Amino acid sequence: MDRSMANWLAIQRTLQRKNEAGETTCLTKERWEQLEQLGFVLDPLEYEWNLKMAALRAFKDTHGHACAPRNHPILGAWIGNVRKQYTEPPRKRTTLTKAK
Repeated sequence: MDRSMANWLAIQRTLQRKNEAGETTCLTKERWEQLEQLGFVLDPLEYEWNLKMAALRAFKDTHGHACAPRNHPILGAWIGNVRKQYTEPPRKRTTLTKAK
């Protein structure tokens, strides 16, 4: 993805967050819905978390536990990162919250 597109998408996310906070922006509800119909998500980190959690649930349903091996193509690195975030002191930006 080129830099100008990435910047534009970041602006759209910012505008939508402002809309959700009650501010009026140039991003209309109709335009946001068009983006959503294309699969655009407001919070890519949350979206990625939900995808990995769904994969972990499927793994647990299949194997009876949630300890995917480190070499698992989808979950291995992600589980390692989650464990690392849990044990390290909080950083400025992390995807792991107490609720997760």
